Amino acid sequence: MKITVSYSSIDRCYKTRSFATLAGARKFAHRCVGAHPEMGGYYAVSGDGIGKITVRGDASLKDLFPEPAEDDGPALGSDESKYDDRGWPKSNSYL
Repeated sequence: MKITVSYSSIDRCYKTRSFATLAGARKFAHRCVGAHPEMGGYYAVSGDGIGKITVRGDASLKDLFPEPAEDDGPALGSDESKYDDRGWPKSNSYL
């Protein structure tokens, strides 16, 4: 089994590693973009949008990130949201 995981970031940091096991590839990917990244068609992006992972070989992105992210609650703009329509908190507790 050969799995190649490539990481790139917006500040031009590039890392490519090859692994013989899924566990090693998963650990590298999770360290680069976290356990619950945003998933694209053939890549995964960290939550802050800085890093991107691609994978080739005997594994897929679904193998590296098998668990979906937990629901963080209602979406921005919904009636139950704690944010106003501009994305600011409704309460002034942050002042």
